Amino acid sequence: MLLHDDEVLFVLLLCVMIETLFWTLFHIHALILTNIVQLSPNVVLCYFQQGIYLTFIGYYSLVKELTTLLLMIICRLWSIMNVRSMRRVRESSTNIKLRLYYFDCRGRIQAVRYMLEDIAYIHKNVDYKEDFELLEKRDEIWSQHKTNETISGPFHNLPVLHWNDTDTFAQTLTIGQLLARKFNLYGKLTSSIVDQDLLHGYIDGVVSCAYTDVILNSFLCIGSMVDFSDENNLMYRLTKNISNVLKLLNNLLKKSSTSFYYDQLEPTIADYFVFEAFTIARDYHHKLIPNEEDCQELMKLEQIMKERPGLANYFNKDLLFKRFTGSLTEILCDLSCYDCSEVVLDYKLTAETVPTEFKNCTIVTEQSNCYMQVKWERNSTTTLMVYGFQYWKVDVLGHDLQATVSFSYFDSQPSWSNIIIYRCLTDQCNSPARLKSLLESFKFVNKLEQLQYLLEKDEAFDGKQCLFFSNTTQYQMFSLKKSDPPTCKQCMTIVNMTPKKKVIEASCYSLQTSLNTVNQRVEFDINDRTRSPNWYIACQRANCNTLDVGDLIYQNSLIDFNLEKFIDKTSAGLSIRFSSSFFIVFQNAFNKIQAFLMVPGQKWN
Repeated sequence: MLLHDDEVLFVLLLCVMIETLFWTLFHIHALILTNIVQLSPNVVLCYFQQGIYLTFIGYYSLVKELTTLLLMIICRLWSIMNVRSMRRVRESSTNIKLRLYYFDCRGRIQAVRYMLEDIAYIHKNVDYKEDFELLEKRDEIWSQHKTNETISGPFHNLPVLHWNDTDTFAQTLTIGQLLARKFNLYGKLTSSIVDQDLLHGYIDGVVSCAYTDVILNSFLCIGSMVDFSDENNLMYRLTKNISNVLKLLNNLLKKSSTSFYYDQLEPTIADYFVFEAFTIARDYHHKLIPNEEDCQELMKLEQIMKERPGLANYFNKDLLFKRFTGSLTEILCDLSCYDCSEVVLDYKLTAETVPTEFKNCTIVTEQSNCYMQVKWERNSTTTLMVYGFQYWKVDVLGHDLQATVSFSYFDSQPSWSNIIIYRCLTDQCNSPARLKSLLESFKFVNKLEQLQYLLEKDEAFDGKQCLFFSNTTQYQMFSLKKSDPPTCKQCMTIVNMTPKKKVIEASCYSLQTSLNTVNQRVEFDINDRTRSPNWYIACQRANCNTLDVGDLIYQNSLIDFNLEKFIDKTSAGLSIRFSSSFFIVFQNAFNKIQAFLMVPGQKWN
């Protein structure tokens, strides 16, 4: 039966009155059965009557004292259990829903992931899951999510932690420190640190050092592709700083009387961040960590952290991402490509005759980009296609296409060829399907044999008959100056065109470096949608390398590539668009990579 508040108060007062009256009446015997005995003048003693009453009083006093002591102990223990029970009830009745949102890589948030895994394992009222923004669809989806503050938070960036679908927190350190305060991951006061604010200051110092000086600098090494073999490189000095900081963190941990920082019996936020800092530096490159004797404590910390039930479950499920960051350099070094030996076909390859699969091919992994080359050759009597695939890991980053139409003539033997060279940045992008899409988007016209008369050698050839002109120093190391025509063996002209300028080098070679050749080549940069045409001639007759030859080349050859058609016909079109736009952003970020990029050329529709 439930009682109202006023009824509860009445019952309480009634109980107090009855209890007081009972114990007053119960002890009234002391007024009746107690005698006053005069021991001496002015000295009296109240004492119990001899016999049964004295025996009763003795046992009564003993039982009363023992019962009082026992009740105090029982009530104390009962109070402790009630407090703990109330705390558990309060925690269990307050369910917490946590949703972490970040890219599918270790990134800046990995230390917080470890914290959340432990928190969810210890606190059963915590419902924790992580949702991922996929890097391969970053250009397609993230651009939409970024402007949605319910997803990307107040700063339109990741990581983001959603708390109970009501609050959203951003920035790695903010999220980590919030969790540390909410779930007691700042540790407890010790004999050496008796102020809570001071303890937080010590812990936050370790967190900041591990995050800023190790984790973020490790990402800088990854993004800039630091050359660990070049000790004079500016970025190499950064690796030494990371190693030195880890050594200092190791020495600080060594001073602790426990396995965790600042004499704590359980890990704090500092231990989680140092654990990630040490492992990410070691996993990327051994030169980022100090010598083994200078990281013994960090190695012990790693072992202890991995044995914690929550983290052990995380690692047993293989949930740790292999990819460190979303950096384009790292993505490119994790590609798989078709690797085929050279294939010679006895028919002319077209979009309709591309094989459905490559024979005698394997899949190679850990490549920086995939490469595909197709070459068609023809002489005066037969037609044949040389179909070659070459793949290798290169330092240059790019998604580009090069197409060349050429004609050569030497010793009365003409040689005609068309070549396309394609390099791409997505998984297995040199597949038969991609080749088919390339050929469907290409249009070749090669009638350069009409210029054979320019390539036929004049036995009376004199270097003075070559054109000498230059508006660049780009090719001068390969050619002679105008004052050296007597030693000239072959005239040459190279013309490269960009929107800003036209680069021309007309001269001659002191040695005949190649067949007498005329060609047109166009470089298509798929990243920034540019087209850079150029033409070249090497010949041995009077006035064969004049600038008018360029007009003749364009009249007798054509290279046309429809980029939009290529993307639309490719199932990986979205990946192509992603790699293109992502590359542009990356290009502006790292000067080292930028030095390798192709010079942007003329825009094409």
